[in-house]
Amino acid sequence: TYPGEIWLCFRVPDVEATIATVEAQGGKVVRPGEDRPEHAVRAAVVSDPEGHLIELVGPMRGASA
Repeated sequence: TYPGEIWLCFRVPDVEATIATVEAQGGKVVRPGEDRPEHAVRAAVVSDPEGHLIELVGPMRGASA
């Protein structure tokens, strides 16, 4: 369960690369990337340095873009 105000979600070309950028900029991983075949995406949840939650979705591993 995630507390919160607004749930932001961004579609990105590479979930893991985006997670690395988030961490390099002071954000944190809340839920690491995992394939979600029921939605045909790879998804992760990160937080920005102020703690706002952001979902990242992109292609599943091994899927062609």
